[in-house]
Amino acid sequence: PPRSTLFPYTTLFRSILSVDKKRSRYYQFYTNQVWGKKEHYDLCINTSRYAQIKEIIPGLTALVTM
Repeated sequence: PPRSTLFPYTTLFRSILSVDKKRSRYYQFYTNQVWGKKEHYDLCINTSRYAQIKEIIPGLTALVTM
């Protein structure tokens, strides 16, 4: 692709990294824990394989009410 079409993507990428760094500092300041460590989550679900989150809610409900 032409260089001019790549500029918005790099700007967006840098913006996302900046927000993540700020979020990480905020989280560490208030919780004294490291942002993103899996040990700090009660439940983490990769929903990228599901068309809609609504499809998995009944299964999750059954799982947590066992």
